[in-house]
Amino acid sequence: MRRSHKFRGQPPSRHSRPVQGIAPALRRLARAGSFTFLLALSCLLCLHPAQASNSQSSSHGQTSLIRLQLKWKHQFQFAGYYAAIEKGFFAREGLRVELLEGVPGFTPSERLFTGQAEYAVDSTAILLQRQKGRKVVALAAIFQHSPNIVMTRRDSGLTTPQSLMGKRIMFTDPTDPECHAMLANEGVFPKDYTVLPHTWSIDALVNGTVDAMSAYLTNEPFLMEQRGVAPGVIFPNQYAVDFYGDCLTTSEAEITEHPRRVEAFLRAVNDGWRYAMANPEEIANLILARYPTSKSRQELLFEAEAMRKLILPDMVEIGHMNPSRWKHIAQTYERLGMLPADFNMEGLLYPEFKQAREERDRLTVNIFLAATGAMAVLAAAGGVVLLVFNKRLSRMVAERTRELEQSRDFFQNVINSTSDPIFVKDAEHRYVLTNDSTALLFGRKPQDVVGLTDFDIFPQEHALAIRVKDEAVRDSGREDLFEECLPDSTGAMRNFLTRKTPYTDSSGRAFILGVVRDITEFKRMQDMVVQAEKMMSLGGLAAGMAHEINNPLGIVMQSAQNLHRRLFESLDANRQAAEELGLDRDAMTAYMRQRGILDAVSDIREAGQRAAAIVKNMLEFSRKSESGKEPCDLAAITENVLGIVSSDYDLAKRYDFKKIDIRKDYSPQSFPVPCSRTKIGQVILNILKNAVQAMSANTQAAAPRLSIRIRPEGDFMRLDLEDNGPGMDEAVRKRIFEPFFTTKGTGEGTGLGMFVSYSIVSEHHGGQLLVDSAPGQGTTFSILLPREPAA
Repeated sequence: MRRSHKFRGQPPSRHSRPVQGIAPALRRLARAGSFTFLLALSCLLCLHPAQASNSQSSSHGQTSLIRLQLKWKHQFQFAGYYAAIEKGFFAREGLRVELLEGVPGFTPSERLFTGQAEYAVDSTAILLQRQKGRKVVALAAIFQHSPNIVMTRRDSGLTTPQSLMGKRIMFTDPTDPECHAMLANEGVFPKDYTVLPHTWSIDALVNGTVDAMSAYLTNEPFLMEQRGVAPGVIFPNQYAVDFYGDCLTTSEAEITEHPRRVEAFLRAVNDGWRYAMANPEEIANLILARYPTSKSRQELLFEAEAMRKLILPDMVEIGHMNPSRWKHIAQTYERLGMLPADFNMEGLLYPEFKQAREERDRLTVNIFLAATGAMAVLAAAGGVVLLVFNKRLSRMVAERTRELEQSRDFFQNVINSTSDPIFVKDAEHRYVLTNDSTALLFGRKPQDVVGLTDFDIFPQEHALAIRVKDEAVRDSGREDLFEECLPDSTGAMRNFLTRKTPYTDSSGRAFILGVVRDITEFKRMQDMVVQAEKMMSLGGLAAGMAHEINNPLGIVMQSAQNLHRRLFESLDANRQAAEELGLDRDAMTAYMRQRGILDAVSDIREAGQRAAAIVKNMLEFSRKSESGKEPCDLAAITENVLGIVSSDYDLAKRYDFKKIDIRKDYSPQSFPVPCSRTKIGQVILNILKNAVQAMSANTQAAAPRLSIRIRPEGDFMRLDLEDNGPGMDEAVRKRIFEPFFTTKGTGEGTGLGMFVSYSIVSEHHGGQLLVDSAPGQGTTFSILLPREPAA
């Protein structure tokens, strides 16, 4: 992305910098003639003593001490300022900066007007300061997306704004407007929830004193994970509330009195942030060594990674601000009743403030030029008129060129800020405009894409298909949507949804505008849902088949029992029938025993009983889960599931379950727990099948071993299922309970088994489902069910 020159590189010498606005005019007058120059110079110096004084005081090369008020305690959130100090970016600009820590419950930008700081890091709540009459100015928005979130416990099921109806939430009204706006957008208003004072700690959320709290995406979720509690994150950005975060601010007085110092400060800050985001580990070490902080190195690096997605340093210029977006933010404050309607934002944004100030200076200079031009006419009318005309024309051309460049850069920055590829093709199907995402998709640099056609980028068959769709859109004159399967820069095939729109400019040139959305992951999840529905249908089919098998199986078992009674038991009916036929019953019985008929009949009975047990287990497991709960023995449920697993045909085909060393340790102090027998059986079955499949894939491991332990743990019964399989790394372990997450190949798993298991244990039984695993160390799943039923 093209970056503005004013934020990078070494600045020119302080003694060579002219007074802003006036000096260019002086140079022009000097060339016009010595008499005119001297006269204009005396007028300018008399009428603008403040600017002359300001220029003089800022050009001595002396180091200025300025104070920057931070928003919170020392942490990676302010990494750019630490880097600017440590790497000498501030010193290069002649600045000595002191960083002031924040405290809970204060407003950083208020310090600008109490003489405690010259600059501050604050939120978009500076709009409220402007409403109070404090002339605070936003210099830069460091975070393109606010890190403010609403955080819950994931196991509470509170994952949407609507789920917070009637809940207890810790808020701070002045600093959490985006969270309030998100709730209001989703129909949840202050009357619908209880606001509690913020304690600035996650303890209340962990122990259940509150249901939700406002938090920072870069901090509190990590602390929750460290406490062993999975955080639930509700991000306002996903509900049409997208605020800036960590805005660098100052006062109008600072800009007016020290304009060069403001520019120097911004240059150093920009360089500091770019260095910090490129070297997070170095800056984390710097914070630990130089600044008092309660955070560990791991926390600082987590914060750095989370901030990267909010700052977007590789996509957006550091500090970028869009006036339209600020207007939208102000309108959100208005809807919340925090600002009056049609709030005047004039002077809020530094680029606009600076431009207005320069316009006033140019107007003043133009007035002086007109006066000196009149004087010059007395000496050399013709030459001066021509010179003024030429200079004015040059200035107008330069100004118009600058405006066009700014407009072009703004438009390019806007389209580069989106993750969806955007492109424009001309009538010859050449790419004439693309954003960074398009270039990334093609595996090329942005400047290398312009002028190419699809035949230069894709294989011929794909390029030809794209050309046909472009022509169809051009011929119809209407936009259309196309689903395309194309190779990315690595050659991997991906699914895209492309909206193509025909466009003709004022000169009659025809173009195709396209916006592309990568739907590969969506298609994969869609396929998984279809697969899950198929599996559910097969489950219902299996239950129906089990019912049908029961009928002939009952006849087989009953017939085997009748054979045994009529052939081998001493019944009067048996003797009477033998005598009537003239048979020796004892001899007949001896013959059948000798020929093994007795054993064959016994085998039929035993096989029928085993088959009946299998069908019974399948019927119990496939039966719709009962809504109520009853006291159940975990050991009995486990034994029932072991019977199902041992007879599972698919597992037997891949792995002999009888070869697994099953070690059981059932505590005699175990007590029944209220639960749904079939639901908990489903959880145990899911875990056991995963364990057996994992051990079968671990060909280099020792003999497969499965340890099952059941014991009381306080008011809970704990069931541990431990295998000696390959184990999981930390990335897989963290996602094991996510829906549709699976490590198996396509078509081999739906990714729903462990998600459903987690929901059954936590949401339906008020228990806990934990996992402990490491590569090469096996995996242990622990089910904890409470003695008392969940409320």
